[in-house]
Order: sequence, then C-alpha cells, then structure tokens
Amino acid sequence: MTAFYTILLLVSFLAGQRPASFHDFKMSVCEMEFPSAQANLQLRFYLFHDDLKEALYGEPDHVELDPEKAATYIANHFSLRIDGKPMPLHFDTMKWKNDQVQLQFTCPHAHFNGSKRIEVRNTILIETFPRQVNMVYLLPPDGRRITLMLHARKTEGNFDL
Repeated sequence: MTAFYTILLLVSFLAGQRPASFHDFKMSVCEMEFPSAQANLQLRFYLFHDDLKEALYGEPDHVELDPEKAATYIANHFSLRIDGKPMPLHFDTMKWKNDQVQLQFTCPHAHFNGSKRIEVRNTILIETFPRQVNMVYLLPPDGRRITLMLHARKTEGNFDL
C-alpha cells in the first residue's frame, strides 16, 4: 500500500505544478475490505477530483462535486457479484484529500465467510479517458492483499478465493 500512496503523492505534487485540470496519469483505486469474516464488505474508491468532475460535468475545473451525483456515477460504473449473486452498493461518505476524492460504500450482507468467487466490473472514467487504469484491491480478513488491474480492454475480472 505504501507504493500506491507514494505514487499518488508524486502525481499530486506534479499535478500541483500545472493547472488543476492537468495530469497525465489516469488512475482510480478501489479497496474492497472484509474487516472480519462476519463484517459487511467495505469499499473505498480513490479518484482525482478533476477527472471525476470531467466525467460528471464535462469540465475538470467545475466548482463543486455533488456527493450524490458522484455516488450514482460510481454505482453505475462498478458492480460486484459474490458467488454469482449481485451485490448492491450503499453510499456512505465522500471525503476530500488534496487532489483526490474518496467515496466510501458498504455492501450489506456481503460477508467473507464461505465466499469462493468475487466478480468485479469496473468502467469508472473509461468513457472519458480511454487510457484510464482502475486498480482493485481485495483485503480479506486473513491479511492478504489481492490485486486486479482493469482498463478499457479489460473491464471485468475475478477474485477466486
């Protein structure tokens, strides 16, 4: 996780050297975490706010970012199936940190115990930025971290547990 945050800090610094709406690196991160076998699945999405504003409003320097509109966008471009069953996303919060926005969701009744396969579909920002990379990390209760890298040519992937 340290390498990811180092990259984000570097990109944020470089983006700060240019107008707010310019950075070459197009990436989002989704962390899916099962805090324990009985706890609901938690999801945290990290995006550059100017990229999200471009996708939502057509302009990266749009003054405001509506949390409900951002949450709806995420829910329309990210889906999960656990053992073949669709999992609804429930929006919790949106937080700002420097050039990034974090949106948090939970999946009620999505628990780790007994799960065999998690299917992910992620098209976040791909229609706006064809070179977009969407990293998805799964953090099961056993401390592992499993990574899935998705992009325009590969918008779906699986975690087999």
